[in-house]
Order: sequence, then structure tokens, then C-alpha cells
Amino acid sequence: MLDLGPIAQALSLDEVVDEVLDAFGPGAALYAIDHEFNTMKDVGLDVDGVDLEGGLRRAMLAGRPHFDGRRSWIPLPERHEAVFVVTVEGPVVPVDGDRAVLGALLDGHRRRFEDLERRRRRRGMSVAAELQWDALPIRADAFGDVEVAGVLEPAYEIAGDVFDFAMVNGAVWAYSFDGMGHGMEATVSSTIVLAAVRNVRREGGSLGEQMQAANSVLFEHYGGNRFVTGAACRIAPDGSVDVVNAGHEPIRTVIGGRVEQLDLAVDLPLGVEPTTAYRTQAACALGPGDGFAMFSDGPAGQANDGEAFGAERINEALRSCWSSAPLETGHGVLGQVISFLDGARVDDDLTAVVIRRRSGAGSPS
Repeated sequence: MLDLGPIAQALSLDEVVDEVLDAFGPGAALYAIDHEFNTMKDVGLDVDGVDLEGGLRRAMLAGRPHFDGRRSWIPLPERHEAVFVVTVEGPVVPVDGDRAVLGALLDGHRRRFEDLERRRRRRGMSVAAELQWDALPIRADAFGDVEVAGVLEPAYEIAGDVFDFAMVNGAVWAYSFDGMGHGMEATVSSTIVLAAVRNVRREGGSLGEQMQAANSVLFEHYGGNRFVTGAACRIAPDGSVDVVNAGHEPIRTVIGGRVEQLDLAVDLPLGVEPTTAYRTQAACALGPGDGFAMFSDGPAGQANDGEAFGAERINEALRSCWSSAPLETGHGVLGQVISFLDGARVDDDLTAVVIRRRSGAGSPS
């Protein structure tokens, strides 16, 4: 078992690294995964990063150890998001449940010792993106038999999209918001909406009440001159899903391996009219292995030589990337969008929120 006490009491980045490496033994190294999940940078050394690709990348996205034939790569997740990785020579070293505790501990240290956060960054981050990242929850989590993940590209600029997850009275709540435009004002408007939704949710308000409150505060702040599109969902313990759509991209379900867009009524975006009533609609029921995805308008709207990626490519990407790890699914879909651009600049936030009911879940009643 790991001795977490000295790591918890570390007073500098060097102490953090030394204590972690001592816990794993000779030859260990500590890496931080970058925000785009493309590389890992050695925390203790100024050396080139390790590319995340192939089986190593899939394992880190799924939060499971990987042995490459020479070294083991052991993710240290905060909940279901791998942020740090320890590598040791030889086959995987079992560390029981301490990996998750150590991951959360290191993530807390990332806020105390910002050199840990700096190691995750491949380049400078705009102030709008900094604000955006600080507003977001853990990127991957599980609530009972419901697993959730949010993926955001590009990591260092643009800004305007936010997402959220929570569990209230046994139900899972998930949200995707897309602020009008780009940059600081887009991020501020989305963050206002996110704060309003959280505020009403924490007071026991329904999906509709949350969205109406967000609409009111945004209109009050901007007078109708800025808007935010949003999709809000509540997944009940039996797998039934209720949805509010405020001018957002259609939600895509994956039921029995088949991808379909929900054909539901769409209300006005948030912030357009002060008295809009947002309708809660029954959407679907999730069985074992089923789920859904919410995308901002960025992925479908990306164009290469005048040809947009489009809704049908999103559907096919979701079908082909659907896996037992929502974080892997989200990265897979957005990776296909970026590959489609073939080096062209991403001109909008690309956001995917993926929800999946575990395969071992009971069937909806």
C-alpha cells in the first residue's frame, strides 16, 4: 500500500515528485497528461514528452494500466479522468485503491503548486480559455451505473463552451452550453448560465426552472444582446431521460448500437427573451450499454475547402467511436473532426458531452 501521508504534506513540487517516486520504487517517473490528451510530460525533468497514441492512449482514456513490453504506465485518475501517470520498469505494479486517492491528491497539489499545471500545457492559454477551464467539472466521472465525460477542443484558445454533471437524489444531471461568438464575452456569458443552473439545481429546482433562471439572469445582464444555446438532461435511476433544449444542437442517442438524433421541440436560446418558458420533454430510456451525446455546433460546422463535417459524419463518428469509456468516445469523435480539417485551423470550440449506462446496469423498468 502507498504511504500517502508524506505526499499530502509536501510543501513544494520537488517534494511531491520525490515522495511519489519513492512510493513506486527505483526507476519510476511521474508524467502529467496535457489538456488535449496528446502527450505526457515528465513532471520532474525538462525533457521531451511522450506521445499518447495507440494502445497507450486508449488505456489512459479508459483509466487502466498499460504494459508496452518494457514499462508499465499506471494512470492516477481524479475520479475517471487520468491526469497524472506513473511509469515503472516491468509489468504493472498493483497499488490497489490507492491510485484513485493519489490521483485526487495530485490534482489538489496541481492547484497548490502551479508547476504541476504548467507541465500539462503545451503552449500559452488565453485568459478566456483559463476562465473556461476553471468553470468546468472533472472531465470524466461515474454516478452509480451512469458514466459521464466532457471533452473540449481546442484547449488553449477560442472559448465559449461549458458543460456540467451532477447527481441529485439518485438522478444524474448533465448539461452542454455554447456561448454566442468566441473569446472572453462568450466565456463570461456561458459561465453566468452555468452558475445560474447550479444555483437553482442546488435549491432543488427542476430542469425547466434551472433553464428559466439562466435565461432571466443572462437577459438581465446583456439585455438580449447575447445568447447561449444549451441542452440539459436528467437521467433517472431507471434509465429514463428528460431533456430541455434551448436552441442547441440535437442530442444523439446510442440505443442498441444505433445512433439517432432526438426529434424534440427546441425552445429559444437562453438570453433572447426574458419570459421564455422552457419545456421538459421525455426523450428516451437507456438500457445497459446505451447512452447519448451532446455536441456544441462547432464539430458539425467545421469545414475543409468549403465542405462542412456535417451532421451525418457526426453520427457515423459517434457510432464508430462508441465504447465503454465515454472519455474515449468523446476524444474519438472530436479527433475525427480535427483529422477532417487536415491541418486547417479550428475556428470554434469543439465540445462533446457523452453519457453511457454501464453494461451491467439493470434494464429500465
